[in-house]
Amino acid sequence: MKIVLAIILSVIVIKTTNACDCYTDSLHIAIDRSEEIFLGEVVKIIDDPESCWKKDDCLSVFVTIQIDQNFKGEKKGIVIHTMKSTASCGYPFNLGEKYLVYADKTETGYSTRLCSRTIESNNERALSDLKELKK
Repeated sequence: MKIVLAIILSVIVIKTTNACDCYTDSLHIAIDRSEEIFLGEVVKIIDDPESCWKKDDCLSVFVTIQIDQNFKGEKKGIVIHTMKSTASCGYPFNLGEKYLVYADKTETGYSTRLCSRTIESNNERALSDLKELKK
C-alpha cells in the first residue's frame, strides 16, 4: 500500500512541476512588450530539428503564418518558434486555423508562448482585442 501511495504522489508532483504557470498581460502591456502583433493563418508547422531527441520526438516547432492584418509590424508572413508542449508554455497552433498573435523578437527570429495574449481569432478575448487594435 505504501508503494502505491508513493507512486501516486510521485505522479502528482511530476505533473504539477512540469505545468506551465503564467500570467497573461493586459492588452496595453502586451502591445508595448510585443515586437509584432498580427492576425494570420497557420500554413505550415515543422519540428525544430535542433530540439529533437530522435525523429518525431522534438521539443519545439516552427510555425509559418500568412499574415492577413498587421497591428504592430509590417510583415506579410512570419515564422514563429514555440515549444511543442503547453506544459513547457508552448502555444498549441493548429494548421489552417487563424490566430491573433503577439510575437517577441529573439536572437534567432520570433517566438510566442502560451502566456502571451496569442489566441484563436474567433475567441471572445481575441474579438475584444481586435476591436481595440483596429481603433
